[in-house]
Amino acid sequence: MAISDIVSTKVTDFIDYALVIVILMIIYYAIKFFIAAPPTKEERETVLEERRGSISKWFGKKKEEGTEKKKKEEDKKKAAETVAEKKKRVKKLEPVQGFFINCVDYLNEAIKDFEGSDFNQAVGNVRKAQKQGRHAWRELKEVSAGFSDEKQKRIMDIASAAQNNYLTAKNLVKEIKAFHPPMAVNNILNPLTELRNSYNALIKEVRK
Repeated sequence: MAISDIVSTKVTDFIDYALVIVILMIIYYAIKFFIAAPPTKEERETVLEERRGSISKWFGKKKEEGTEKKKKEEDKKKAAETVAEKKKRVKKLEPVQGFFINCVDYLNEAIKDFEGSDFNQAVGNVRKAQKQGRHAWRELKEVSAGFSDEKQKRIMDIASAAQNNYLTAKNLVKEIKAFHPPMAVNNILNPLTELRNSYNALIKEVRK
């Protein structure tokens, strides 16, 4: 037998076997298709619920991502507004800060004058501090209108403290004028020191 005849026979046999296998598989899946029971109502509903759940979960995730993104943008915007508002407030309060700094300087001089028994000079420096305190108090009342309610209240609190300091300085002028040895020095020095410290605290407040 020729080699070509042998090869031809082998190929034919292989094709026959392949056709048999294909036919068997077709028969198997046809039987499986017709014999297998269709899905029940409960099974269909379960599949639908799973699909709905997946869709809802996807939309929920997208909504959550959108909410989170929006919140980040709002926080960023608020932070930018806060910085801008603070710069605006500090700028408006620069004259007030200058008045308070002058008060501290004049009161430091007044303390030195009083400790050196130069009472007239001490009176003069306290009066200068009093005048600067009055300027600060009036300036605060004027600029407070340009801020939000919360910031406005804070500025008015500073203005109230500045007004109290102004009245304290006014009273100290009278006390220093009336002072003479052997009266207790601390009765004047302590209020002077407290008033100076109060103005230092107010300087920190207007810088916030």
